Amino acid sequence: MLLAHKIELRPTPEQIILSIYDLSGRKVLIAAQEVMREGMNRITVDTSTLASGMYFARLTAGDISATTRMVVTR
Repeated sequence: MLLAHKIELRPTPEQIILSIYDLSGRKVLIAAQEVMREGMNRITVDTSTLASGMYFARLTAGDISATTRMVVTR
């Protein structure tokens, strides 16, 4: 399963890190770690190595971060 998420960055390029955590808070996947240009960007995550269940996705761009829940189903 692939998960796609759109993000909008500030008017300067930013280093982004998208990490996936299980419910116990253990990091199970670094889904993206790269410099992205300003504006709207798209990140596609391959969840094939994850078991079905609930996870948290944490996106960090510069000094800003956001966390959201995600569910992987098979």
